[in-house]
Amino acid sequence: MHALRHELLPPSGVDFAIALKLTPSTIPKPSSKRDPSSFLNIVTARSNILRVYEVRHQPLVTPNHVDSERQRRAQIRKGTEPVEGEVEMDHGGEDWVNLGSVKTDGQQDAATAPRLYFVKEHAVYGTITGMERVRTISSNEDQLDRLLVSFKDAKIALLEWSESTHDLVTVSIHTYERAPQLVALDSALFQPTLRADPLSRCAALSLPKDSIAILPFYQTQAELDLVEQDLNLARDLPYSPSFILDFIADVDPDLRNVVDFVFLPGYNNPTIAVLCQVEKTWVGRLKEYRDTARLYIFTLDLLNHTYPVITTVEGLPYDCTSLLPCAASLGGVVIVTSNALIHVDQAARRVALPVNGWAARVSDLPMLPLEKDSDLTLEGSRLVFVDEKNFFAIRKDGMVHSVEIVSDGRTVSKLTISPALAQTTIPSFACQLSNELLFVGSTVGPSVLLKTHRVDEELPLGTVESDSPAAVVDTHTAMDIDDEDGEKYLVNCTTTAKTELAIPTRVPGTTVGAGPFFQRTAILHIVTNAIRVLEPGAQVIKDMDGNMPRAKIKACSICDPFVFILREDETIGLFIGETERGKVRRKDMSPMGEKASRYLAGCFFTDSNGTFELATTDVAPNHDRNATTTLQAVVSAGSHSQWLVLVRPQGIMEIWSLPKLSLVFSCNGISGLDAILTDSYEGPALSLPQDPPRKPQDLDIDQILLTCLGESAPALHLFMFNRFGSLVVYEMLPTPVLPDMTSPPNGRTCFLKVKFSKVATRHFELSRQEETEKTVLAEQKRISRVFVPFVTSPNPSQTLFGVFFTGDRPSWIIGTDKGGVNIFPSGHGVVHAFTACSLWDSKSEFLVYSDEGPSLLEWLPDITLDARLPKRTVPRSRAYSNVVFEPNSLLIVAASSLQARFTSYDEDNNIIWEPDGVGVSLPCCDCSTLELISPDGWVTMDGYEFAPNEYVNALECVTLETLSTETGVKEFLAVGTTIDRGEDLAVKGATYIFEVVEVVPDPSSGHQRWYRLKLRVRDDAKGPVTALCGIDGYLVSSMGQKVFIRAFDLDERLVGVAFLDVGVYVTSLRSLKNLLLIGDAVKSVWLVAFQEDPYKLVILGKDMRRACITNADFFFTKNELAITTHDEEGVLRLLSYDPTDPDSKGGQHLMCTAEFHVHRESRCSLAVARRTKEEPEIPQSRLINGFTDGSLSVLTPVDEMVLKRLHLLQGQLSRNIQHVAGLNPRAYRIVRNDAVSKPLSRGILDGQLLQAFEQLGISRQNEMTRQIGTERTTALHDWISFAVPW
Repeated sequence: MHALRHELLPPSGVDFAIALKLTPSTIPKPSSKRDPSSFLNIVTARSNILRVYEVRHQPLVTPNHVDSERQRRAQIRKGTEPVEGEVEMDHGGEDWVNLGSVKTDGQQDAATAPRLYFVKEHAVYGTITGMERVRTISSNEDQLDRLLVSFKDAKIALLEWSESTHDLVTVSIHTYERAPQLVALDSALFQPTLRADPLSRCAALSLPKDSIAILPFYQTQAELDLVEQDLNLARDLPYSPSFILDFIADVDPDLRNVVDFVFLPGYNNPTIAVLCQVEKTWVGRLKEYRDTARLYIFTLDLLNHTYPVITTVEGLPYDCTSLLPCAASLGGVVIVTSNALIHVDQAARRVALPVNGWAARVSDLPMLPLEKDSDLTLEGSRLVFVDEKNFFAIRKDGMVHSVEIVSDGRTVSKLTISPALAQTTIPSFACQLSNELLFVGSTVGPSVLLKTHRVDEELPLGTVESDSPAAVVDTHTAMDIDDEDGEKYLVNCTTTAKTELAIPTRVPGTTVGAGPFFQRTAILHIVTNAIRVLEPGAQVIKDMDGNMPRAKIKACSICDPFVFILREDETIGLFIGETERGKVRRKDMSPMGEKASRYLAGCFFTDSNGTFELATTDVAPNHDRNATTTLQAVVSAGSHSQWLVLVRPQGIMEIWSLPKLSLVFSCNGISGLDAILTDSYEGPALSLPQDPPRKPQDLDIDQILLTCLGESAPALHLFMFNRFGSLVVYEMLPTPVLPDMTSPPNGRTCFLKVKFSKVATRHFELSRQEETEKTVLAEQKRISRVFVPFVTSPNPSQTLFGVFFTGDRPSWIIGTDKGGVNIFPSGHGVVHAFTACSLWDSKSEFLVYSDEGPSLLEWLPDITLDARLPKRTVPRSRAYSNVVFEPNSLLIVAASSLQARFTSYDEDNNIIWEPDGVGVSLPCCDCSTLELISPDGWVTMDGYEFAPNEYVNALECVTLETLSTETGVKEFLAVGTTIDRGEDLAVKGATYIFEVVEVVPDPSSGHQRWYRLKLRVRDDAKGPVTALCGIDGYLVSSMGQKVFIRAFDLDERLVGVAFLDVGVYVTSLRSLKNLLLIGDAVKSVWLVAFQEDPYKLVILGKDMRRACITNADFFFTKNELAITTHDEEGVLRLLSYDPTDPDSKGGQHLMCTAEFHVHRESRCSLAVARRTKEEPEIPQSRLINGFTDGSLSVLTPVDEMVLKRLHLLQGQLSRNIQHVAGLNPRAYRIVRNDAVSKPLSRGILDGQLLQAFEQLGISRQNEMTRQIGTERTTALHDWISFAVPW
């Protein structure tokens, strides 16, 4: 059995972040008008996901034009108001002049706030363990920083931004995985740390066995000139050869057991501070060994390879966790411990500030007096400087404390810590962006920007300092990336309570398009053979060639005052409206070439923000402005410009300026869907000969649209759809590259300073049966695939500019500030027509005509679209460890994860220890509660509170036999818990059975139905109950290494009917019919069958390898069954039960057929069955896995022929495309297995790698598939069949 694994959702949250000037938009350019507010980049990382953001200053209040227009009109005397499109002549009179849509309201500079804007995202083939900012010798030319990224397999990649590709490119890759320190090491136990010198002279990567790898960088031309003395080195490299520094051999024999290391600023040579433990200890050995930590400060002489030690500080607390370097003006380093903060300077002076009473009990280090019964803990905290002598300590609960270093010059006298100033997200990383901005990353919540202010004021006696917070959390900059599914809210306009729609007039004929015209005073209606103006005395323009009828009009674009039509014979027509005369006339198209020129698609674009920057040559001719200019065009010239985009059959896209029809942009090979589209600087293309008539091609562009896409700062995007079914989105980018203006090529005199970069691609399977029929019925059933731009406001503070794609693959194309461009299916079968609607003063409604008829869609305000799946974030005051859905009541049952004070008792229930000092408190332990939550309003209907030392391990909804129903079975909630009793007593556990019962609701609650949790059974166990499931109406539970089968007797007790001794510690239980899958923490997975007569558990097979299984499940297709397992190292395996295989010893051994390294830990899975209408049985299943980093992946069965084809394609992609950071996709997925001669990687395909094939251009796709003997269309068909939802 074979499978394809690909991700549904990428990892969420932030593990690492770095602030730097990476993209050219952060460098101020006086002559540029684009992104003047971008001043910094933030690069974040989680697992293998690398994201690049821009930090921009955005006005705090952006006035809404529609609301301000309504307010202004409300103050105008009735009868004197203008029509839309007019502005007043003066404020005192009542006269009006028609100036189109010109608005010249002056705007004052408003207050701004920093915001994050998405730039780029990459899924790399390596687990990221650190990032640093460095400057190479090339930074002196472009003033940009470089990005240094480290990976779990001891690699360092140097990346920089390429303006030509608008993406990150790899400068170099440095690998140390073959170093002696890594040869005999289990990679799962090693987590490398990356640090960089503040002056970018070198970078260091931690290695096992107390050593680091040093990578020096050249900073000046003098350093680079020294390279000429060594003929083996290349002069153009920004770095010199790296080397490994062994602390024990090269620095000091006692420098071992490294805890943390940092580079210190302010030194002539790179200087490193290393925190280590000379002797390992723990709480139980503090009487023998305490204060075992030591700090070394030494310099690096990169030329002579000498490392003199400057300072050695001994006698530091054993619980030192990290280092924070101080500014060069102050010097020294701050050491973070669990109970204190310690400042150490270059002269080895130590100043320690305790934060609780435990500091003096675990260390003999002299400390400052404890402040005001302080009882804080610094475990899991993150520290970040805000200025030279002040830093923030962000504790693991999000509380922010300000710490001040009091000093006289460079001599520190004391440290002071303030009470909590604010509460922010739970931190995983914190860094300073500028003097006032901090970035706090989180893996379990939103990552936020903090703006800090220093408050200096004299406080009278008795005033608490915390009354003046020094930190403000801006929730609008939060990157909320929790994983939840979104919903679609569908309302039929005939059943809504709003005002009913009335149709006053019906116009016969097949409508091609319609839109407002003559400055919104009339409607322009285009049918297949004419253009109509719908107003009294309407004008009708027949589309005729003299007296001969032309081909039917199949598409159009209306942009007042211009009209564009495209006929079925690929000819076009261009019309212009004269508002002052109320007439529409044909426009001269002679600059575009011969009259019979052929075109595939076209559209208009109105640039109201000055996005298009036009460059003209010195020899530009003086055009006659009166030739094609109307009054409206003259008036509108100062506010916006209009452009015409055309696509010719040769695959050439042209952009023409209006109203003079000058060619300003021409791009060859647009049908190739290349990554970057640039101006070819050619003149108007010649038409192809039409004898015989040209037949439509698969790569012909069928639809094109140029419009804005985004949220608070919408950017210009180009949308294309070809006949094969490829939907591609390009982003418009400025480019300074222009030809020689003194001799313009091909007679062109105007050039747009733009290029287009591909940001999204989606391929669809299309049916083309209707294209061969020409009957009237076929015309009625023909599917219209059109891009429809829209603007919506889900809430008053948010405005989305998006595009809806109609047809048989209807999709929403949405761009957001923090998620970029995403394409979401709408859920309809076919959408024939779509438009935004504001009939009831709503800004978030749409009229849709689909295969289900007309309907009104309303945008839910609390749905966010930053990820690949729409999501809804439900704020809760606590975290949850387990969540299940109860199908009978349609409610959610969740087990919360809380902290409670733990008190230890002896066998006689006497308290063993109580707090006996200042700042000393009881320790905390895990505890849980069970909550019954209604999705309607997310109200907690009921709950159950466990003991303070009891927490939930497993929560399942199981079907058990019962006497209370006619069917004899019913769904119950089974809960398995652990009861902690301290380190001197063994843990216990319990099994609970709950029932969800309906009760009479409280009239004041507003709910028609109300439910409660009813405890049926509590069964104590001698050990922790770690896993649960149901099988044939019985309950399966685990207690340590035992598995029990229990019956629910008389709905009041659990009666054991069978048991089995398995491995060491059961971590997973799954059932399928009478088969049971048992995952163990040591002995991998067991396959067991349950027999009822007599009751018995029969072992069918075992996996003989030693592995800690975190999740195991069944995976089937047709008549094949496989077992999937995930272990704690992130390895996915496919196992088979095959008694006919001689190596299985009659089925006793489960055979491993495929191994695939995921590099992340899976804790839950869900099987999704696929059943077609023709087949009553379930032919196959998909397996959705959830991971601890917030990602979701899906495992799909693959046929043998498709597997062979895609496996060959996967090999081509691995070898022939550029991968980010120069990493190897094949090596990333290989699992080390000494029991086989070659890796078992063939049975599972890598969806992340195959997805890159969809993003390639047509020529690269043909090149890849040609080498494996297949067609591009076949490979795309295979991929699309797996990528679509079931």
